[in-house]
Amino acid sequence: MNRQKVLHEGILVGLAGAAAVAIWFLVLDLITASPFRTPALLGAVLFDGLRDPAALTITPALVLKYTAVHGLAFIVFGLAVAGLFSLAERDRHLLFGVFSPQAGAPSPPDQIAI
Repeated sequence: MNRQKVLHEGILVGLAGAAAVAIWFLVLDLITASPFRTPALLGAVLFDGLRDPAALTITPALVLKYTAVHGLAFIVFGLAVAGLFSLAERDRHLLFGVFSPQAGAPSPPDQIAI
């Protein structure tokens, strides 16, 4: 897979993941009748060091700043996953090594002493 395609797929996957989580946040916030509370709260903790959720004031700036960080984090993750899958297309053993539940896990002992 060429570099351009990896970038394209990584960004699309990242944006799709970010949108799914953002929609989930919005649905939960609408259920509790406080739209945009979750991104505002996370933004206030991240940018303003908020420690008391009761002191939260929902502002568009907090929501937008957190949404930008949220989207960027998901894009980075999407690019990393797309890159891993691109490498795995060239070497199938890498796919097994990265995604195997046993990769890097210690071997269980032969006998357990009681």
